[in-house]
Amino acid sequence: MAQIRFNNVVKRFGDVTVIPGFSATVADGEFLTLLGPSGCGKTTMLRILAGFEKVTEGEVWLGDKLVSSTTTHVPPEKRDIGMVFQSYAVWPHMNVFENVAYPLRIRRVPKQEVQERVMRALSIVHLDGLEHRMPSQLSGGQQQRVALARAIVAEPKMLLLDEPLSNLDAKLREAMRFEIKEIQRRLNITVLYVTHDQAEAMAMSDRIIVMNKGVIEQEAPPSEIYDRPKSKFVADFVGLVNFLEATVVDRDGTIRVGDDLLLKVTLPEGDHQRVLAAIRPEHVLIRREGSGVGTVRGTVKRRYYLGDQIDYFVQTSGGEVRVSGSPLEGSFAEGDSVVLHVQQAFAFPL
Repeated sequence: MAQIRFNNVVKRFGDVTVIPGFSATVADGEFLTLLGPSGCGKTTMLRILAGFEKVTEGEVWLGDKLVSSTTTHVPPEKRDIGMVFQSYAVWPHMNVFENVAYPLRIRRVPKQEVQERVMRALSIVHLDGLEHRMPSQLSGGQQQRVALARAIVAEPKMLLLDEPLSNLDAKLREAMRFEIKEIQRRLNITVLYVTHDQAEAMAMSDRIIVMNKGVIEQEAPPSEIYDRPKSKFVADFVGLVNFLEATVVDRDGTIRVGDDLLLKVTLPEGDHQRVLAAIRPEHVLIRREGSGVGTVRGTVKRRYYLGDQIDYFVQTSGGEVRVSGSPLEGSFAEGDSVVLHVQQAFAFPL
């Protein structure tokens, strides 16, 4: 069983507390991502789980085994994990086969079994036929696959990945997202993934934990994180968003942005007279005409053609609104008078 449990884990480096109290459970076979900006503590949590860092307080359990506490510390090599780092950590003096075989060699696995398991791992990551190449003869994506094969060849109970795609170009990074997810499904392995890239987190995760300064801001499936963010931080970090100050018109959830934009939202708890309206660019339609609740007139100030979409920045009475429009629905020029139709909005305390 590869369930992971963090029970109120605290981590301090000297007088600095980087994790004030982290509690979470990763289910057996789940793909969980720790998502957040640099310095939020996500890599520290991964290193604690791997055994490279000791907890200051709290406990870490792998299945029914306590591996980290103030009195217990199971070393990394006895935790039955595979780990892939941001840097490929592929040994330049070994060919592909020997790189992948290394974890088996140090465990004194029989030679024939090493051969079979290495070739099976290389097949899983689509490196068949490249076992005799040296790392210098491989592309960045191929080297990352070697690191992935080495992590899974010993058939660990869980796989830890620390920003493994950040050194790849955009197109290869996108392809590798799906490769990693397919490998996880094929092996039915528990994965804890660390990234600051929200697209990676959305594409691969069963569940996401959004972290900020060592604290969990929200823990939920990707769709809930995106569509129902619990805080301004989550809404801002996951995807693009417009923030506009608004006045509460009534307690049934009607708010006014600027002079003429009325929106229906779920109001935050408390008796707030003013709130912050959050509107995602893709939740706004841009048209020539229109009226009613959720519509506002404005002027196109800037436009950027991106191929599959056009980004417009529209000045309204309540502020500038970024809108994502489809070229198939027509095009608007800078200076055009338009009407925005807001399909969905959130509200947060000011």
